[in-house]
Amino acid sequence: MFHISRIPKIFQAKYLAPSLLLAIGNDITKKIGAGYNAGVEWDGFPTIPARLYSVSFNFDLGSKWDSYVAIDGSDLINFFPKHDINGGFGYFINNNKKLDIFSGFEISNAAPEYFFGILFSFRVK
Repeated sequence: MFHISRIPKIFQAKYLAPSLLLAIGNDITKKIGAGYNAGVEWDGFPTIPARLYSVSFNFDLGSKWDSYVAIDGSDLINFFPKHDINGGFGYFINNNKKLDIFSGFEISNAAPEYFFGILFSFRVK
């Protein structure tokens, strides 16, 4: 049976929570690419948006492998900014499935000191 629990009021957004992101990518060579993102997002609690950015470099390591390194962050006006550096490797299981491992560290006090993760993604046709 499918059931949706009622969300306590403390966790319910008080305002709309839209996001707007401008994403740009460039090929530097056949095996290296660069990506740049800038945007704003609201989380539904304060009425002011957080500003977002990222700059990344992507590397093609062969037919099944890729890698990236990125710097990204966000700040909510009048609050502490969050900035971090991260990178990772990806393995294409096939054209529709990919496994990624990533890790990073803070370059500002508001970001997590260290983080890592594993991600499995798939495409539905």
